[in-house]
Amino acid sequence: MNMIPFIGPWISLAPAIVVALIQDPILVVWVCVITLVAQQVESNLITPNIMGEKLNIHPLTVISIVLAAGNIGGFIAIIIAIPTYAVIKAIVRNIYEERKQIKEAATKSI
Repeated sequence: MNMIPFIGPWISLAPAIVVALIQDPILVVWVCVITLVAQQVESNLITPNIMGEKLNIHPLTVISIVLAAGNIGGFIAIIIAIPTYAVIKAIVRNIYEERKQIKEAATKSI
């Protein structure tokens, strides 16, 4: 369902609406409400926690990065924001650790 992030669930909603419409028109409302709630829970709670846990990024940071990327660069930026952040974070962490080791080595030799 999330093969196409952010729009996949809405595309997959179309067949469910058609089936609900055939069964009972009031079911369309229920299908839409249930899909909306499920999508919001998945997008705002489950995905940030899983991404944050696997990439060692706080869930609030994940949400902030996705929102900022969407405002700045649109849909493509949303897709590449978290991997880009993870790469930049790893590079900065490695540079910091290397500089820290150099500093410790310099102070030990004095």
